[in-house]
Amino acid sequence: MPALETTNANPHLRLSAAEQAELAATYGANAVADALASDRFDNFAALRRQLKYESTIEITLLDYHRIAPFAVAGDHHIERSSETRSHQTLLDVALVERQQYLHADGAVSRVNVARDAMGDRVMLDASGRFAVPEGWIAEDSLRRDASGLTKLRTRFIGPNGESGMVVRSFDGATLHLDKAYKSTLPTRLNGVPGFDRPVTTVNYMTARACKMLGVTHENLKQIKVNRVQHRPMLAQLDWLQRTNPGMPMEALVDRTTWAKSYIRQTGDILGLCIAPNPKLDLEGSPTWHAAHPDAQPREWCYLEMEAQRQTYKHVTGEKIARVDDPLRPWQISAAEALLNFESRECAGLSPIAAAQRVAEIKTLIQNRLVALGAEEEGLRSRYGMHADQVPQHFNFDVTYRTTAPGA
Repeated sequence: MPALETTNANPHLRLSAAEQAELAATYGANAVADALASDRFDNFAALRRQLKYESTIEITLLDYHRIAPFAVAGDHHIERSSETRSHQTLLDVALVERQQYLHADGAVSRVNVARDAMGDRVMLDASGRFAVPEGWIAEDSLRRDASGLTKLRTRFIGPNGESGMVVRSFDGATLHLDKAYKSTLPTRLNGVPGFDRPVTTVNYMTARACKMLGVTHENLKQIKVNRVQHRPMLAQLDWLQRTNPGMPMEALVDRTTWAKSYIRQTGDILGLCIAPNPKLDLEGSPTWHAAHPDAQPREWCYLEMEAQRQTYKHVTGEKIARVDDPLRPWQISAAEALLNFESRECAGLSPIAAAQRVAEIKTLIQNRLVALGAEEEGLRSRYGMHADQVPQHFNFDVTYRTTAPGA
């Protein structure tokens, strides 16, 4: 990667000789120097955590092979042809419509395949314990459009009511990382089938989606992120642009923690490497417009409000009006969804138990909203963004090519 012009990106962080030796021995002197030039850290512990995070392979190709989204106990199973096509999803597999899968412990999972007028499979809905920890549920909706793009939307629901969602799409060559909201889900999952260790929640959500979409080591050619919504990445990128004027934006995206961990770890799942210098499609360019013909320009506050909206959506399990819906403010929709959720949760409870449950729900929502506000304050402090300042760019797509290791 090209050297950054910033030579003293962390003037407040002075490492002792012993600290430098420790990090260099574990991660390499170049990785340490790159981290110090590419990001800001409050202390040695924060730098060490970041280096560990960026160097960790969360899910290996071997782990990926073990993921079986529809592997269940009993006689019911899905047979795949031994001659697997380059892009095969569960929509291509012979499924019995409205099939019920009985687990060994008596739990039931359901799979529905809807067909269009010509008899072609166009959607798969599934609800149950498919490759998720015991006590968890994954609600999947799989659709394929006329262009051949298959989109999977999954809502994960934990035993204590926590939830989050992921949307991933695949066209046979490009994996689209559309959306992922961990929301109230834990950072790591325990008891995932096929794993003997806790695994990062978002990474596993992506890996499971890739398996259902038919993504393989052989057919994945590139990874595309549509309209990046990761606020820490956007804030860090803006800081890099301010401290390295004149350096190409593509090179600076490569320097972000988001690229060095999230994108690279997505490649790791398939046993692939990520080529440097991604292709960027900025808002206003022909390629960006072609991908988002009806998209409205977003403001920085949109990203925070969208995270808040998703919090209500995942907690209540109800649809919430879009942040940019001019006909219905999302806050009103969220308030109504919360009242409906509280009513459902309190049905049949005593007045005391109902009051306690309402308080628990409100605390859950409030804690999440407070955390989102704290993230905003932390980003502004860390990257020197004043109260009236927003990142220069936050409406763009990023596309990374994948390569085989050593290529």
